[in-house]
Amino acid sequence: LDKAQHEQRRFIEDAAHQLRTPLASLSMLLELAAQDSGEDRTARIQKARAAVQRTNHLAQQVLTLSAVQSEAGAGDETIAFELTEVIRDLAPRWALLADQRSIDITFRLEPRMVRGQRTMIGEAITNLVDNALIYSPPGALVEVSCGTHDTSGASYLEVTDNGPGIAAIYRERIFDRFYRPPGSQGSGSGLGMAIVQAVAQRNQLELQLHDVVPHGLRVRMVFAPAPGKHDPAAPGSRLTVD
Repeated sequence: LDKAQHEQRRFIEDAAHQLRTPLASLSMLLELAAQDSGEDRTARIQKARAAVQRTNHLAQQVLTLSAVQSEAGAGDETIAFELTEVIRDLAPRWALLADQRSIDITFRLEPRMVRGQRTMIGEAITNLVDNALIYSPPGALVEVSCGTHDTSGASYLEVTDNGPGIAAIYRERIFDRFYRPPGSQGSGSGLGMAIVQAVAQRNQLELQLHDVVPHGLRVRMVFAPAPGKHDPAAPGSRLTVD
């Protein structure tokens, strides 16, 4: 209980610190816009609008991670569902973001029934795809795929990009809250992979990170094998870093 309370306090402190900076920036931009006129004022307002969007995204990520890591996340019932249906429901949003960033996104989907908390798993997949789209440069390629992982009957969900990738020395830290590898060019909040890991832990999924040659990152989420083909006493989520 002490550990949980400590983690909760630390999370709130981290979140407050992260939100304070963009809010202060937004306040300053609006004050300057009030003093400007013409093109200068328009530019300030555009920057303020972008700051609002970033702050809103950060707030949503904070709330999502808080829900996943708390008992509130238990409200999402564990059910059997078709993985490709979740991806197809989310695909139009990703296609729009990809178009805005001049990135090609493709899908290679094999029908797969999996078990887990559908809404949470959808959040995890969304964060994987968003990260690939946000951190990859214009002209990059992103592929979302799902299929059979191995002969055990396990299913996988995989997001691959040919962006800058993540250096090996930073791999273990990308699951830390609010962490962004040095040199990151995207506008991410640093919470996406923390959400992915929290969902994986709650749903007993395995995460695998692999390099893409010549550059890029492949993140694979492996679901539990089909009933009768796995050890029911197996531990929860695992992380494989390659």
